[in-house]
Amino acid sequence: MRAVFDVAKTDNDPAKLNRRIETVARYLNMHVRAGLPADALKATLVLRGAASRDALNHATYRRLHGMDNPNLELLQELQRS
Repeated sequence: MRAVFDVAKTDNDPAKLNRRIETVARYLNMHVRAGLPADALKATLVLRGAASRDALNHATYRRLHGMDNPNLELLQELQRS
């Protein structure tokens, strides 16, 4: 199974995880729990517009928002899967 997630929006609160990115993790987890092997799933996440800032490293995100990027750990985990 293949899916593409096109994310252009971000949360108004920079301290919150982008729910649209979280949707990708929920999609993958839902299918694995339903019995599909994880290696049979392919998800592509496209970040554009305001959502592209959610992929910034902690140092750059901190300069913009004064805090670490709450999305970075999830993005790294999705990249490993």
